[in-house]
Amino acid sequence: MGMHLKLIQTGETLNIPQPEGPAPDRAAWWPNGWFPDGTKFIAAGVEASQRPSGWVVLVMGGPPRKLRDDADPWAVSPDGTLIAFGTGLSFTRSREIWVMGAQGEEPRRLVSGSEDDGFFSTAWSPDGQRVAYARFHRARDRRECSIETRDLKGSQPTLILSDPRLCHSTIKFLWYAGGRFIYTMLEPEPKQEEKNLWEIRVDTRTGQALSKPRRLTNWAEVVLLGLSGTSDGKQLAVSKTTEEADVYVGELEASGHGLKQPRRLTLDEHNDYPGAWMPDNKAVLFWSDRNGTWDIFKQALDQEAAELVVTGPDYKEKPVLSPDGSWILYLSSATAQVNATTPVRIMRVPTSGGPPQLVLEGRGISGLACARSPAALCVFSESSPDRKQLIFSAFDPVHGRGRELTRINLNQPLRNYSWDLSGDGSRLASTQFDDREGRIEILPLAGGETREVNVKGWNGLWAIGWAADSKGLFVSRYPSSGTMLLYVNLEGRASVLWEQKLTGRYWTWGTPSPNGRYLALLGWSEDSNVWLLENF
Repeated sequence: MGMHLKLIQTGETLNIPQPEGPAPDRAAWWPNGWFPDGTKFIAAGVEASQRPSGWVVLVMGGPPRKLRDDADPWAVSPDGTLIAFGTGLSFTRSREIWVMGAQGEEPRRLVSGSEDDGFFSTAWSPDGQRVAYARFHRARDRRECSIETRDLKGSQPTLILSDPRLCHSTIKFLWYAGGRFIYTMLEPEPKQEEKNLWEIRVDTRTGQALSKPRRLTNWAEVVLLGLSGTSDGKQLAVSKTTEEADVYVGELEASGHGLKQPRRLTLDEHNDYPGAWMPDNKAVLFWSDRNGTWDIFKQALDQEAAELVVTGPDYKEKPVLSPDGSWILYLSSATAQVNATTPVRIMRVPTSGGPPQLVLEGRGISGLACARSPAALCVFSESSPDRKQLIFSAFDPVHGRGRELTRINLNQPLRNYSWDLSGDGSRLASTQFDDREGRIEILPLAGGETREVNVKGWNGLWAIGWAADSKGLFVSRYPSSGTMLLYVNLEGRASVLWEQKLTGRYWTWGTPSPNGRYLALLGWSEDSNVWLLENF
């Protein structure tokens, strides 16, 4: 609906006018911070280029004024003369931090990093002489995240704290007089998408921590997307969002190009992610956190409750069926966060029921897929130790690991990738996220040239899966808001199959039933409100 201004004392709500000329997408148009006099604020908007632009919005009316392109304006200095902003956006993180004048004048670079670094969020010190910022760094086998500070001369940074739970682009923080530093931080797994408020004392002059972190809130199942505070530090405005992943099922049209309105299949209040179908086309396998870790369940299309398939203390995900339909195969690990060195097992359990059994174990196994009978091929993927290649190998559900089939090079810096095996076992389809283009590679496993499919008019492709007849692909796109699933034929022509309108950005995917009649989808629901905190 666009952007709005709420007057707290009267309850009146004003609509912020859209900018004149080329305007950002309404769903990607958000406020970032106030000028100290309260007469205007900075905002960011994402246009078709998928890179944010910086704006100033006047409270008393008039169209917003653009400051500059390729700029996500994060914070205004306490005296209102400078704006800290991120630039060179690469998938929710900026490559550099700059400062500019309040009118967009005299921009200069303050912080830059290597290709493995990204930055998000800033806060000014109370005296306006330092900038605190969040740094994301991808090491060889792990992610390192920290909050650092740097003075306006660009001297060496000082560390406030380092914690992997800071590795999220929606981490926010505020720096108050007296050295009070308030920030959001993720919860430990498996609730790693949830956040709470924390506090640490910081030396305003040097930017170094003076105390240990102290937890301020204990909210369960809450994602904090916004944090703002009055200048005296007595009130905080917090946007709290609860979000939930669910399995939806829709009926496909005969051509596969259309989908009747999907209905929600899983009705619990936990996160459920669709996997494969049972051989009879009447039930969906999925994994869920409803028991604390991730367990495997199945649910029939005509039932309201799910049946437990596999439980235990490990994290289980991505169930598929063996080609003959006799085994349910899935990935198992001791932790929810998997990198190139994490031990991961492929397990099996009979479709008729029984205890789980080990198929094979490796490091950094990220996916698995099986063809359908009469084909007999099953494939799994694991990243190379340097995370620059994805290695595909065959495996047998009973006898374990087979030969290496092929490798693909992963784009650097590494972002999201996805792949799937065709039903006849002859081809692999893969895609890697790119906010500038949409490209799919199809690799013939019997030898031959890799085929490149350019999806005309689309970018930001996220997850991929073959249609049941292997004549097309279900491909998700990471939009500016909500979810979007495309059907793409092998010539690159795409049509929108399903779309959810939501305030946040979410991924999705679609898995067809063996007979091609139904499609299981990942869908989302969310509930967002703004809360005012006092005496915190």
